[in-house]
Amino acid sequence: MSIVPVPLTYGRTAKIWWAFAWRAGLLGALVGGVAGFMLGISIVLLKLPWNVQFASGLAGQIIAVPVSFFVLRWVLQIKFKDFSIRLIPNDAISTPQEVVETCAIGPLEESTSYDQSQT
Repeated sequence: MSIVPVPLTYGRTAKIWWAFAWRAGLLGALVGGVAGFMLGISIVLLKLPWNVQFASGLAGQIIAVPVSFFVLRWVLQIKFKDFSIRLIPNDAISTPQEVVETCAIGPLEESTSYDQSQT
C-alpha cells in the first residue's frame, strides 16, 4: 500500500467541518444544557443573588471549550470514506517520498504527482 497525498478540496473541507459541527453542536448542547440546568437549579435552591439565565449561559459557554477540544480530537481520528487526517511534523518531511519512507508503507507510484501549491 502506498500513501498518495490527496488535494484539500472544498468537498473534503466540508466533510471535515460537518463531522466537527454536528458532533460539537450535539455534544455541546447536551453537556452544556445539563451543566446550565444543574447550576440554575442550584442558584434557585440556594437562593443566591445571581441572575440564573446569565450564570447558566456562562456555564454552558465555559463547558463548550473542553467539549470542542474533545470533539476536535475525535474528528481527527475519523477514517473518512476516501481520506483520513494525519499529523506530520513540518521539519520531518518535505516530499511525498519522505512521507512514504517515514511511514514505512512502500514507494509512491512513479505516475503520482504532488502539487505543493494546493496545500
